[in-house]
Amino acid sequence: RAAVEAGLLPGLLPFGRGIDEAGVQSLGWGELPERGLDAEQMIEAAISRELSALVVGGVDVRDFDNPARVRAALDAVPFLVSLEVRASEVTKRADVVLPVAPAVEKNGTYINWEGRLRPFGQARSATSLTDRDVFVRLTEEFDLDLDITALADLYEEVNPLMEWDGAPQAFEPVPAQAPAAAGKGQVLLASHKPMIDAGRLQDGAPWLAGSARRPVLLASAATLAAAGIAPGADATLETEIGAITLPAAIADLPDSVAWVPECSTGSVIHDNLGGVGTVATLRATQEVAR
Repeated sequence: RAAVEAGLLPGLLPFGRGIDEAGVQSLGWGELPERGLDAEQMIEAAISRELSALVVGGVDVRDFDNPARVRAALDAVPFLVSLEVRASEVTKRADVVLPVAPAVEKNGTYINWEGRLRPFGQARSATSLTDRDVFVRLTEEFDLDLDITALADLYEEVNPLMEWDGAPQAFEPVPAQAPAAAGKGQVLLASHKPMIDAGRLQDGAPWLAGSARRPVLLASAATLAAAGIAPGADATLETEIGAITLPAAIADLPDSVAWVPECSTGSVIHDNLGGVGTVATLRATQEVAR
C-alpha cells in the first residue's frame, strides 16, 4: 500500500492523484509527467535495449510468471543497479550493488492495506545506508538535490501530500480472462505461498526454513481418481516448461484443479510449470526401473 501511495504505479501520482493538471498542481510540480512503465513493460524495454539502465530493489525473479524472461532482461540491460539486503540473482548480474539496511537497522513507517500508518523505530545500531539515503546519493550524482537529509525531511514533504482531498484517479475495471479449459488428464494450476516457504527471508535461517509444512499436491478425490493417483502417492504435474512431483492429498477443490505451493522446496511453479491458471498434465509418478 505504501508503494501505491508513493506513486509507484505507472498511472498514478502520490496518494491517488491522477496524471492530470489537478494532480500536478496539488503537488506543486511544474510539468505534467508522462505515464510510467509497469514491470512487464520494463522487462520488454530492457530486452529490446530501449532502456539503458535499471535500478532494481528487493526483487525475487521467481515471483514473476516467466522468470526466464526476467533473467533475460537483467542480462540484456546495458547498466544494472541492485539495491539489496543479501546476495540474489539480481546482484549476480548487477554492474553496481548498493547494500541497503533491513527493517531492523532503520526507522520509517509502513502503511497497511487499510491505509493505517504503522511507524517503527530502528531496533539495532548499524551503519548501513537506508533506501532513502541511496536514492538521495544517486540523485546527487545527476546534479539533483532532493533536499532530504533525514527521515524528518521526508515526513515534512510527504505529510502535507497525504491531506489532499481531491478526486482520486477513476477506477477502470478490467474484465477477467476466461479460464483455460482442461482436457482429459489435464488440470488447471492453482497456487499461493504458504507462510514459510523457500522465500528469500529464510536465507541463512535453516531452522526457520525447516519448520515449513511439507509441500504436497492438493486436488479433489475425483481428480486424483481420474488420474489413477492414490492419496499419499507421488503425483506429477507437467507442462512444456517442466514438471513438479509431490505427494498427493485430497482437498475441497473443484474437479480438474490441482494446487501446489508457489515457491517451496521442490515446488517452484513459475520456473517449472508456469503461472496460476496454466493447463498442466496430471499423472501418477512412474517409478524408475532399477
